[in-house]
Amino acid sequence: MSMYLQCHQGTVWSLVRGGIPRDSGKPPTLWLASWQEIQPHPKLYVLGHASNFTLLRNALRLDRTAISIGSPASRWFETEPERTLTSARALRLNAQVGGWHLAQPADIAMYELYCQFVGFNRERVLPVTAKAHPAWEVFSFLECPDKQHDVKLAELLTLIVDPRWFTHPSRPNRISRLTQFFGSTPHYVRRYAQENRVTPAHQRAELVRWCWDMCRRDYFREIYQKYVRRLSPEMAAMRTNIRFLQLLHAVWSARLTSHQESFVPEYFFSGKEQLAVAFRAHAAKWAQEVSSV
Repeated sequence: MSMYLQCHQGTVWSLVRGGIPRDSGKPPTLWLASWQEIQPHPKLYVLGHASNFTLLRNALRLDRTAISIGSPASRWFETEPERTLTSARALRLNAQVGGWHLAQPADIAMYELYCQFVGFNRERVLPVTAKAHPAWEVFSFLECPDKQHDVKLAELLTLIVDPRWFTHPSRPNRISRLTQFFGSTPHYVRRYAQENRVTPAHQRAELVRWCWDMCRRDYFREIYQKYVRRLSPEMAAMRTNIRFLQLLHAVWSARLTSHQESFVPEYFFSGKEQLAVAFRAHAAKWAQEVSSV
């Protein structure tokens, strides 16, 4: 049996194939306790929306093999759980671009970080939680320095949650959805210059810039200096943001698949052979360290 789940106002709603949405009246912990008593466990389908993250985190701890996660592709999360569940049942995207995928250890790490950082403590990131996250490898390679920086990096990752939600359906290497979300397009740069008004998109763009500018490796600062010779500082920062997001998206997406070579350092760091070699060496060492955690 398969069940689609949605949390709404503190209780779990469910939809069984061929049925209608129903409110269980139970909070996530009680609902999961009753779910565990059913053998074998019904397969659960949960959309990756903030309202479901605690449910997801706790369910993944109990039985990862019974849970599939999909992109939050509904407009009715906050108001209409019935329509949300109906749209969840109709989700037909490929798994690599936000469709249903069976939960993996990387999913557990992503939701653990979100729940720990957003729901518990925004002032501190637990090293074990950070290290288990599939994208933290990028920050480690760039030599991001201190605990204050860890908080900013965690904020960036919890804004994205899952890169598959920002992946173009027919062009997986295209990150236009991600750059738009982070206010890193010419439109947003011109808009801010004209209105001189800080928007959420502008704040997200500043967060991205802060992340690459504080790393010890000079790769992204060198890119910025190259662009700023012929562009305004704002446009140079935008271009550098895009490059940083490309690296983050590419490595993170690769770690969510069984095809690790979907990210090729020699291609991304074209013209910088030593950097590509260093990334490969770091990736191998990082994989060993994470497996031993």
